[in-house]
Amino acid sequence: MDKSTHEIRLTQWKQIIEQCQHRHEGQTAKQWLADNQISEKSYYYWLRKLRRSTYGQTGHSASLPSAQKVSPVSFAEISFSSQSAEAYNCSHKNCRGNGGFV
Repeated sequence: MDKSTHEIRLTQWKQIIEQCQHRHEGQTAKQWLADNQISEKSYYYWLRKLRRSTYGQTGHSASLPSAQKVSPVSFAEISFSSQSAEAYNCSHKNCRGNGGFV
């Protein structure tokens, strides 16, 4: 396949893929492809080619990014006295003064 033929097919498949991705809500890709008499195998072949082409044009390398360094998580204990808990509970407008709500 020469370069111009490839470009024409690429353009056609871009349009098909865009139409499929904008199908009616609730309709699956498989249903849309069958309704439009498009081979599922060909659709996913060209979708994969276009994604790889687009990914290559963005300047990303084909390898996966290196793993991120994980930092340990630490927790601090906060003390809460029973007096401050009672004062907190009684500050609400529905408090009866005994630490309980109405």
